[in-house]
Amino acid sequence: MKAFTEDDLKRVYRAVSMARASGRFGGPHGPLEATAWLHLAVADMERLDYAVGAACVGEPEALADLQALSRYEPPTHQGALSKGREVDELMRASVGVADPVALVVSAELLSKAADEDATKRLMAFAIRRTAALNLVLDATDLYLVGWWSVRRFERVLRDASPLAIGGHPGAGQHGNGHHHDEEQGGATDEACPCIDHEPLTTALHRQWQGLRDAIHTEAAESMFPASGDASLYERALNRVDAHAGRRVVRSVASSVAIIGGSHPEPQEAGEGSPRLGVTPIDATVPVGEPVHAWVRLEGIANDTAVTVEWPPAAPVVVTVKRYEWEALATLGPASATGATVISARVPELGLTALAPISVVRERPTCAPEVGGSWQIAQVEARETFDTCPPAVALGESAGRLRGQAGKLLTGAYNSAVVGSQLCVKNTNTRVCAREREDNVKKCAEERDEGYNQCTEKRDRGYNRCCDWWPCSWACRAWVWVSNIVCVVWEWVSNVVCVAWAWIKNVVCVVWKVVLALGCIVGAIAVGVLKAVAGLVVLVAAIAVAALGKLVRAVCAVFGIRKRDRVTDSLKVVAVHMAMLRSGKVLLMGYDEGVYPVDADNPADFTAVADSDRGLCAIWDPATGKARYTNDLRRNLFCGHQAFLPDGRLLVASGQFPLPGLLKELLPPQLLAPGADADVHVFDPESETWQRLPNMVFGRWYPTCATMPDGHVFVVSGTNGYATVPGFWRGIQNTWEYADGSGPMGNLTDTPFFWFHLFPFVHVLTSGEVFTHAKRTTRLFNPKTGVWRRVAPLGQLVMDPEHTPPTGDTVWPFSRTGPGPGTSVLLPLRPTLVGDRGVYPIGRVMILGGGGAEGAPEPEIKDEPYNLHANTPATRTAEILDLDAHTPEWRATASMANGRVMCDTALLPDGTVLVVGGGRYGRSGGLLAHFASVELEGMADKGALDPVLEPELFDPVTETWRAMCRKPIGRLYHTTAMLLADARVLVAGHDGALNMVPYDRSRYELELFSPPYLFAPNGSPAARPSIGQAPNEITYGHPFEITVGAHISSACLIQPSALTHQINPSQRYVGLVIDEQSHDGKIVFAGAPDANVVPPGWHMLFVVNDAGTPSVAHWLHVRGE
Repeated sequence: MKAFTEDDLKRVYRAVSMARASGRFGGPHGPLEATAWLHLAVADMERLDYAVGAACVGEPEALADLQALSRYEPPTHQGALSKGREVDELMRASVGVADPVALVVSAELLSKAADEDATKRLMAFAIRRTAALNLVLDATDLYLVGWWSVRRFERVLRDASPLAIGGHPGAGQHGNGHHHDEEQGGATDEACPCIDHEPLTTALHRQWQGLRDAIHTEAAESMFPASGDASLYERALNRVDAHAGRRVVRSVASSVAIIGGSHPEPQEAGEGSPRLGVTPIDATVPVGEPVHAWVRLEGIANDTAVTVEWPPAAPVVVTVKRYEWEALATLGPASATGATVISARVPELGLTALAPISVVRERPTCAPEVGGSWQIAQVEARETFDTCPPAVALGESAGRLRGQAGKLLTGAYNSAVVGSQLCVKNTNTRVCAREREDNVKKCAEERDEGYNQCTEKRDRGYNRCCDWWPCSWACRAWVWVSNIVCVVWEWVSNVVCVAWAWIKNVVCVVWKVVLALGCIVGAIAVGVLKAVAGLVVLVAAIAVAALGKLVRAVCAVFGIRKRDRVTDSLKVVAVHMAMLRSGKVLLMGYDEGVYPVDADNPADFTAVADSDRGLCAIWDPATGKARYTNDLRRNLFCGHQAFLPDGRLLVASGQFPLPGLLKELLPPQLLAPGADADVHVFDPESETWQRLPNMVFGRWYPTCATMPDGHVFVVSGTNGYATVPGFWRGIQNTWEYADGSGPMGNLTDTPFFWFHLFPFVHVLTSGEVFTHAKRTTRLFNPKTGVWRRVAPLGQLVMDPEHTPPTGDTVWPFSRTGPGPGTSVLLPLRPTLVGDRGVYPIGRVMILGGGGAEGAPEPEIKDEPYNLHANTPATRTAEILDLDAHTPEWRATASMANGRVMCDTALLPDGTVLVVGGGRYGRSGGLLAHFASVELEGMADKGALDPVLEPELFDPVTETWRAMCRKPIGRLYHTTAMLLADARVLVAGHDGALNMVPYDRSRYELELFSPPYLFAPNGSPAARPSIGQAPNEITYGHPFEITVGAHISSACLIQPSALTHQINPSQRYVGLVIDEQSHDGKIVFAGAPDANVVPPGWHMLFVVNDAGTPSVAHWLHVRGE
């Protein structure tokens, strides 16, 4: 585009700063509020230039990008031209499209590929942004030289924004909701400076007509060489080169998916008639269960309320946001069976949509060959227990007392802090202001009525006066004086009336403040009482615990000591989980201090916060036996982990440092230092832990990934408040390596701010590292140390200092915490080129997550999250294909259910299982089950309505299908991963950090057998078995195995090591079959290199012609 330079931007900022300094510039958030849209407009124009050039080159995908851009605009108007200096100024535009002629060519091409309205909308898109940028520059200059007032300058900044455009609904009022005033000429013919004025658009459309004529003239003058073999595209390209001096060859390949995908871009009013639809997630619902339905409303310009009705239940109203396209409605439950209809209505738009729902007595049976099968895993755990009954009773009592102390202390905070905030919020002085305004208005009405009466009396007096001059003069003088007295009296009465209104207003405000102060004092008093009671209970708990230790010592004197016993459950909530090369599963969590945790048994909050009290167990899926590891002395809760090449598990970080009261009251443990800088490794052979030297900085909530060179890449995390940097706290904008042999090394700053903790990370076959936080995607080259951003335009921006200011995902909100979805590197399947397999760089899918703010979130460090327990989760998913010429996120098919905090598992047949999560909410908060509340009195942190229906994604067809329902609902702190027997293990969900009614810890382990493990009749499927196979292979060398059946595919799957939906360890690599003989011998081409198959232990699966996988054979992959 014709550049909107850095000097231009500085000029605008200088003008805005001067305007704010005058004190008459509106807006509470500074210059950014008034000028942020300039960056978006410039980015729009740059994107338009790229797409225009690509369309002229002949890239058909570019036309899809142009159509996507034009969706935001109504067509240009045809009408009479009005006067206005803006028209002449725009003709001389200093900022605008780089090559208007090429834009006309692409518009003509778009009219052939789409429709005339799309072409008109594209014209309006370019016209409006060009006009907006030039008007702002002109207004800036006029204000800086003193020719314009602050008010007029501010109005142009506000009204020129392309984010607030619309049609021209009528004279005097504009689509963005403002009116003409006297300064702008009211409803007269004088031009209004706002960009959506109809005459201005009409004039600009005439400019387009002139450009159309110019292109034909230039073609006739051989600007487009006449050639039989030269296509229109080639001739247009020559013209672009001649005009712009460069060839634009990049296209936006994924824009086709944006146009034709499951979620269209939001539309402006006037682009087409709004369309309403309602789709139940399940058309058959059992009695006693709620109904969930997606309400979809397209073609709206603003957030719109939709009333959803279902006769068995009360109606609900949901808001469909223009950026989200749809909303989830939850109704019910039903109490009687029968056929029913759910309806959605928007009365003001005259829209109604219907969908049938059948209510049945029981849920239909789910066939395992269609939807798989669930079972609760067998557990035989060996634990040490105390055989001294009095000591046991005292210990349990101490734990429960500490739980009650936590409840009281949390209640103290709710009462004192949140209660005080509610008192202030409920001090509605606006009522006083409204009453004052009403009274002042009434005074004015009485004054005006009095003035009218005075006038009527004067007129009657004049009429009664005689015509004789002396009499007439005296009479008229008396009438005139009487009228003056009457008017003055009315004026004095009005002054008294207004003064009395103000006095009453002051009294009202003072009374409201007094009530608020009383409320605050009462809230603080209640909070203090609860705090004192909580501290008393906590001291009592410490005393009871000390007494228990004394009693235990006495029991030991008499030979009553701890013993081992076998139980059928574990006490570990699997917040962390890892698949070990021994075939066993490592489960980690924090010590809840109380077992089981539920609403009546709140967790021991001193145990939850203790950095020295973690729980870890090892479970064998083959035998069901489990044991606790007693050598882990630290709480590794909320760290992250990844495998080293030798099979050991490296865990970076642990429990966040918390105030001493959350640990103990008395020295020497007044402070809980935390385990956030810890580094541990777990050896699966000896099943023991080893602690390594600490990291330089704490990294609570980091992400770890195994690199091609065998090191573990560790990035992000915090050693302090998650969003408050300073004093070496806050999110760590650094990364470092670990090799499991000693201290970490190579601590390096990142050239940007990590917006969220637990970023998504995946290692690509190019050797680069995919990272994603909030809406921003970056690729890291570990060899050069360079970070490059996958930009909204689809280009890879090399300079991190000059990247576009907005995010780049299709979904306009974040999918990382605190309302996390999840991400997965889709299966890496080779393409045969000759006799060798070529692997793709990789495709990453991100899905789910908790909705968010009311508008697309910008890239602002201190932005509030504004996520609540009742924020609906999204069901959308996106894919980034790193093999595309210009990688860009594109929408793929949506899930049936919205999910926040869901997990994925890569399966041996190349599909992806998505399981768990909640339909509403966000991640939980510390001791959420103690009912910590926010200003509205709602639950502060947590998720609601767990999704029981898993879904299976096919990366080839990009389609979803539902699986059988799972028995246990799980929300925050849930994990899921593939086992070596091709089943999926699901665990986790703690009571302390989930809200009511989900504040019960789930210690059960669920096992899912996918449909591929069943024959068409529902019986267990015949599985191929791996006979002879090597235990170790090297890169670039073929290897041989024997299998007792013909196989259709084989893969290496790297075992999972996950927490908080972050699982960069899982990785599917398809193998090239070089030879397969009738005697069962199979020769594989082997692992090509460490970029494709990271060094370490992998599970080798083979899949037969029926799609059934074998049990995995563990295979170690290493270099020469």
